[in-house]
Amino acid sequence: MWLDDKRTALYRFFDEGGALLYVGITHDVEQRFIEHERDKPWWPQVAAKTVEWFDTRPPALAAELEAIHSESPIHNVNGKPWAETRRPLEGDELSVAQLRAELSERWQHVHHTGRPVFVVDRKRARRRVVALVPFDFYVRACEALGEDRVLVETEDDD
Repeated sequence: MWLDDKRTALYRFFDEGGALLYVGITHDVEQRFIEHERDKPWWPQVAAKTVEWFDTRPPALAAELEAIHSESPIHNVNGKPWAETRRPLEGDELSVAQLRAELSERWQHVHHTGRPVFVVDRKRARRRVVALVPFDFYVRACEALGEDRVLVETEDDD
């Protein structure tokens, strides 16, 4: 693998109190830190960083796994075979696969009950990424925001 031959950094993020937040490896520290800043909800807690360079990726990967196992960073999930699986779905949540299979039925449920259904991503935290809401809620929200509606209202098949 081409990454195996690249110089690789092992990095650690700490909070203000010195607690280890996260351990990772990368061959491009600057880009990886930008990705963490953009994607990780815990990023604002990062107060200190350390970086240790390895000549190739395999020893950096071994050091990363050892650090995750022995130092128990708060936000690492990869590298923890003992970590929990994805959190269970709540009553008003669906996976993307469930939504694809059940869209018509779920939309009818939302329409008739007036209660939203949330679609979550595939990651372990199951972050809510989409909400199916009743059409009248959508219209009121657009009006409150002063925005034009994107969807066109159609007649119901009731």
